[in-house]
Amino acid sequence: MENKLLMIEKLLNEKDIKLTTRRRAVLEVLLNHQEHFRVEEIYDKLKATGIGFATVYRTVELLTKAGIINEIMIDKVNYYELKVFSEKCLHVHFKCKECKKVFDCNDAKIGLDIVKLKNYTEETYGVNVEELTIVMQGTCKDCRL
Repeated sequence: MENKLLMIEKLLNEKDIKLTTRRRAVLEVLLNHQEHFRVEEIYDKLKATGIGFATVYRTVELLTKAGIINEIMIDKVNYYELKVFSEKCLHVHFKCKECKKVFDCNDAKIGLDIVKLKNYTEETYGVNVEELTIVMQGTCKDCRL
């Protein structure tokens, strides 16, 4: 994890952004838990350290603008995941309407279908797709039981 933090620090330095202790703490949450978090959830993991909610919010906003983390809006709620080091550039998010858990649907067939959709859109409309977010919602297998 330390190597990843050093690489992120270098990326931030290139954008004239300092990796402070509190920014590092937010990044460590995202690096240690490959999940999708709301700002409140990141704060809950860090509040025992004395970090304030506003600091977590501003840090998440800064890291999103810097391209370090990715923001996904589902049902008017923002979720965040680490963008750098992600091996899943094209993937689908699934949100369970029962337990509210968000997870990635990440397999080769879905990836190929997304690439086809991206290519078709670019060819048909003469655009350059730079980002593609797909969110499916329903009931996860744990909640269906």
